[in-house]
Amino acid sequence: SMKRNGGRGALLFIDIDDFKVVNDELGHDVGDIVLQTVSERLRNSIRSSDTLGRYGGDEFLLIIENIFEFDEVFLVIQKLRDQFSLPVDINGTLLKITFSIGVAMVPDDGHDARSLIDVADKAMYAVKQNGKDGFDFVKKEHSVISNEYFRIQRSTKEALKNQAFEIVYQPQFSIRDGRVTGAEALLRCTDDSIKNLPINKIIKVAEESGVIHDIGQFVLETVSRQLAEWRDISVTPIRISINLSRKEISDARFEAMMRHEIRERKVNPEEIEFEITESTLMDNTQRARNNIESLRSAGFQFSIDDFGTGYSSLSNLKEYNLDKLKIDKSFIDALPADENDQAIVSATISMAKKLGLRVVAEGVETSTQDALLKTLECDEVQGYFYSHPVHPGEMTQMLMARNA
Repeated sequence: SMKRNGGRGALLFIDIDDFKVVNDELGHDVGDIVLQTVSERLRNSIRSSDTLGRYGGDEFLLIIENIFEFDEVFLVIQKLRDQFSLPVDINGTLLKITFSIGVAMVPDDGHDARSLIDVADKAMYAVKQNGKDGFDFVKKEHSVISNEYFRIQRSTKEALKNQAFEIVYQPQFSIRDGRVTGAEALLRCTDDSIKNLPINKIIKVAEESGVIHDIGQFVLETVSRQLAEWRDISVTPIRISINLSRKEISDARFEAMMRHEIRERKVNPEEIEFEITESTLMDNTQRARNNIESLRSAGFQFSIDDFGTGYSSLSNLKEYNLDKLKIDKSFIDALPADENDQAIVSATISMAKKLGLRVVAEGVETSTQDALLKTLECDEVQGYFYSHPVHPGEMTQMLMARNA
């Protein structure tokens, strides 16, 4: 069926680790229940367009269609592994289930089912020999990418332990009078092994491996402490915006954590704004929606980041009461020369205003961009024309100068 849709995808050969031991020690009846439970959990973690089948006793084949990026394969595997992070309860006996997974990419590693299954089986066997509970790709160069993914994942965990993350602030200004109105909190990593990677790559791996919750907690605590410090020295409050990942906003614990922060650290919700991307809105889970509603009623604000780069419709904007819309740097870059971008920015601003949203332009770097945005009645701006991201000390100076 892959031929139909351009034929890009992946075939996963999934083998339950140590299944023989389960059968030998706990008997075939338990073995059967384990297989049923595994099939069920595997089914729960795949998309409706994927195909799952049992291949042999304890082996499964999963065909994922329309895969174009390696990252998408990691996402699928991470999802499968998440389903099994909790042990399986078989009549009171708790079993931890892990898999060895061999991955063949279609069409790179073969075209017909037989040859794909063979190569994926070999890759799976390599995982078994390397201590199980993992996955490997058929081609060595693919394995290298997969190893890099795990290297980033390990380094991120290390960096958190060693406090090798810091926050810098990208100030935001009122376009009318140049006042500092807020700042975006940006995560930076000082750990030697990953400090040169783009931060969104680190975030992406962190999302896929669940480390994102610890990073989120770090950002929140750092920003809360900073806001408290500014209150102590009587700096006029500004609003700090924090980027929220898709995983965080869809997490049941997130809202509870925020309420805890408000109590523990005397956070004033009006001083914090959460930025979510358009694609997160598209995900549109009930949990995310409840979290947004509940946090907004607690006084936090929400802005939609990089608007125009995804596929979101205006109905999404209407549906979620949001406060602010950020126009992505990619639309600002070509201003004022590019007439299409000018039309997009102009339309976005007037539409946002009609919906009662404030508008921030990101990546403003020249006086001509600034002048055009003024004419288009944008509300706020951030970018090198006004200021580079600054360290907390400089941000404090900036705010004290504003107070003076």
